[in-house]
Amino acid sequence: ASKTPDTSKPGQYEVIYSFKPSKGEKIKEKAVFTVVDTQAPKISGLPSTYYVKDASKITETYILNKLSVTDNVFSL
Repeated sequence: ASKTPDTSKPGQYEVIYSFKPSKGEKIKEKAVFTVVDTQAPKISGLPSTYYVKDASKITETYILNKLSVTDNVFSL
C-alpha cells in the first residue's frame, strides 16, 4: 500500500495497493477511504434552567465564560 490512512483524522484518503501474483504481472489498484467524525462535541457549563433577577446581566460574554466545549478531533 502507498500509505496507511490516518483514521484519527476525518478526511478522504487515497491508497494505492500493488501486488504481483506468483504467475503474472504486477497489479495496481486504487481505493479511496473516507474517515468521518461520528462523535458530537460536548458542551457543558450551563444548567438547562437558569433563574435570574436581572436578565440584562446575562450577556454573551457571561455565557461564553461559563461554557466548556470539547471535541474528540478538533481543538476548540
